[in-house]
Amino acid sequence: MKYFLLVVVSILFTHQAYSQNLKTKKKKNQFTQEIYQIDKKSKAKNGFYYKISTISKDTLVIGNYLNDRKIGLWTYNKMNGEKYIEFNYETKTIASFYGSELKSDSTYILHGNKFVLDKVDHPQIYLGYENEALTYIVRNIKLPLEIVKNGVTGRSVASFVVDENGKIRDQKIEFSLNKEFDKKILDVISKLAGDWIPATKDDKAFSSKIILSLDVQSISHSSGRIPMNKEEDRPYLWHTVLSYSIVPSNV
Repeated sequence: MKYFLLVVVSILFTHQAYSQNLKTKKKKNQFTQEIYQIDKKSKAKNGFYYKISTISKDTLVIGNYLNDRKIGLWTYNKMNGEKYIEFNYETKTIASFYGSELKSDSTYILHGNKFVLDKVDHPQIYLGYENEALTYIVRNIKLPLEIVKNGVTGRSVASFVVDENGKIRDQKIEFSLNKEFDKKILDVISKLAGDWIPATKDDKAFSSKIILSLDVQSISHSSGRIPMNKEEDRPYLWHTVLSYSIVPSNV
């Protein structure tokens, strides 16, 4: 009995000492707030992590870190707080999935040196709250003043590859609307941080291609609808609309 009590006291003391080495930090922007713990000495993320919508106040992401590494089960939610993905970082597997992407059994995967639309076990999936990757792109791409001043409308199309290791590469412009806009699109794609589950076929990971279509239009011509990976969209085709107000020519 005494030995058991000593073990309990030892565990509690160790936990308390460990907790004293942690500091809770908060990082907030216009749309989300991150709340997490870091080690006071190493500054590495250790302990709980939460991402919360500043608009709806719903929790978007829940997980734990150990020495800056995601561990255990992480939960990524929809914007209304309902579950979207549960991913086990120890086994590197999806524990549960509530999104629409897995309903599609086809995506563009690399065969030899060519991307071919092919049936897969599952397409590439971004590990984040629902539509987080596309939302990040839309919120961070700024329209060049030249487009706004001249009332330019049209479509830009870009593409990028999610390789078999779940990393982004080979981002490029497929159809250009404006050279300065091209640079902004590629820059934002290159800064899209985070993890991906690569597309798999016959239990083997493949590189896959995503096509990003951006319609640019003035508010006067806008339908008011901004499609963002709705259920009818394909996992390899991302489509959104960027609207702007026309700037007077004397500006």
